[in-house]
Amino acid sequence: MVSVVGPSGSGKSTLMKCLGGLMKSSAGDVFFEGKSISRLSSVELLNLRQHTVSFIFQDSNLLPYMNVLNNVALPLKYMKVSPRQARREAMELLERLGIKDQAKMLPNQISGGEKQRTAIARALVTNPMCVLADEPTGNLDEKSAREVFELVINLNKRLGSSMIMVTHNLELSKKSFIVISKNRFSD
Repeated sequence: MVSVVGPSGSGKSTLMKCLGGLMKSSAGDVFFEGKSISRLSSVELLNLRQHTVSFIFQDSNLLPYMNVLNNVALPLKYMKVSPRQARREAMELLERLGIKDQAKMLPNQISGGEKQRTAIARALVTNPMCVLADEPTGNLDEKSAREVFELVINLNKRLGSSMIMVTHNLELSKKSFIVISKNRFSD
């Protein structure tokens, strides 16, 4: 687990988007398994994101019209996993994260901490090689942030995925290797 820490505007979120193939870098390159991400075809890039990398965003990005269980199971649908199997795997993760009782609720019916736990479950359900977490506790109160961070650390250890996390919170990042970004992008 690696934490990237730095002030607003220093490029932390941009780095995450470049690492995950969501945007192309304006300089330099990102290589994965010896291949430049910027040179991958759209099909190869989609495959990379579906089978290798998962994202946890600061504001969870849950689909508001889908219940918690279906939000978590959705990535498996695109991997051609049967709906029954996808729901079973999603429910197992919801149970591990302590929110199985919220499985049938919509995102607007659950707390911020429960939304982040749902987002974490959705990111982990595909068993990715790498999880990119962009301020996963940024919208939470201190107690919820600490709880969610501990869950992320423990699940990361159990599942064995690599994790790169952007955070402003130096206290939370002390349990990982820290990269500090000091420079700010100029306009």
